[in-house]
Amino acid sequence: MSRPPTDPPNSSLGAIPSPATKPIRIAVLVESSRAFGRGVLEGLAECLQVRRHWMVYYQEGGLGELLPGWFAGWQGDGIIARIEDRRMAAALVRKGIPVVDTRGRLSIPGIPVVKTDNEEIARMTAEHLIERGFRQFAFCGYEGADYSAARRDAFAKVVRQAGFPCRVFSTPQPRLSAIRKQEQHGWAHEGLLIEWLRRLPKPVGIMACNDARGHQLLNAARQADVVVPEEVAVVGVDNYRLICELAEPPLSSVEQNTRQIAREAVSVLEAMMAGRRPPAAPIFVKPCQLVTRRSSDALAITDSNLRAAMRCIHTRAQTGIGVDDVARAAGMSRRDLERKFRTSFGHAPGEALLRAQLKAVKAMLTGTNLPLYRIAERTGFAHPEYLNVVFKREIGMTPRAYRLAMGHDRRPAPAR
Repeated sequence: MSRPPTDPPNSSLGAIPSPATKPIRIAVLVESSRAFGRGVLEGLAECLQVRRHWMVYYQEGGLGELLPGWFAGWQGDGIIARIEDRRMAAALVRKGIPVVDTRGRLSIPGIPVVKTDNEEIARMTAEHLIERGFRQFAFCGYEGADYSAARRDAFAKVVRQAGFPCRVFSTPQPRLSAIRKQEQHGWAHEGLLIEWLRRLPKPVGIMACNDARGHQLLNAARQADVVVPEEVAVVGVDNYRLICELAEPPLSSVEQNTRQIAREAVSVLEAMMAGRRPPAAPIFVKPCQLVTRRSSDALAITDSNLRAAMRCIHTRAQTGIGVDDVARAAGMSRRDLERKFRTSFGHAPGEALLRAQLKAVKAMLTGTNLPLYRIAERTGFAHPEYLNVVFKREIGMTPRAYRLAMGHDRRPAPAR
């Protein structure tokens, strides 16, 4: 196969194969300017450690620079891309080779999609805010953004099913398709956000469609003299650490499982290059976790006893405490605690304790390589067998299966 007409891009993602092995040439057209793209690239680099016969063609670029000049003359075997528009889609289709899309904005016959599970992102955010006692909710996104609309609809659905209202930020903003232009428009029209925040009933929990929008909300809240997180709590999406920590207060955010998106994309591309049909339906990858920072680290509970109870649960659930311990911390009888919990939250304090424990278990399963007995010790379960039974009953799979499903089996992969 001929080389590109210009100098080839950086091939650092994959090792150069031995002369005896014919390399499989893969173009990676994913942006490096954002947390999502960098996470996918890191996942691809991990996959390529056991695919030394792959030779990757990759060039750094932003969302508007995903078709570099060398691509027109490039010949290869497969493509992993974040397809942003129809011009890019047409260029990929013309190659006549297997392509996997990690964006899912467009429906393109023959090109399978591996994408983040926006419904699960919204559910995770809604449950986080509900658990902190918020009873008023809102969503802030961008007009014309498909991912924003998907997260908005899913968040509103979860909140309304729980019996609470959900307001949506709506402006005469033009329907801009480019993410960068949407964010630029948001900064340029900050006054609209300030007025919206002032009008919202408080305390209110707000989901932002991404971290950039969350950062804009937090700046607007400071100018509107709205106290974060006591009056307004904000959660973004992407867990782009730089953006989250540039904000004041630092922004809570949902971390997408970008490495698993990369693994799934590689698996699908390999199957297609081997002659198998691509999956017709998108493959959805669940997010890793919600990283709590100060922008949502509040308890919007007016009852002082309940607030003390929830604070005890959030800080001590992993020590193996029981409902009686929570009642003592709240200065109430167990019976009164049970009654108030059911009236205010719709469930018993024991459920809140278990949710907090399982949340910690999930974080350790996806964020560490600790064995199950160590995780049981650190999250208040008497022994790993009991944790295994409870986890399967509540989550629907074993801890081991959950770790594998989230792409965090950290044992060394076998050589190929």
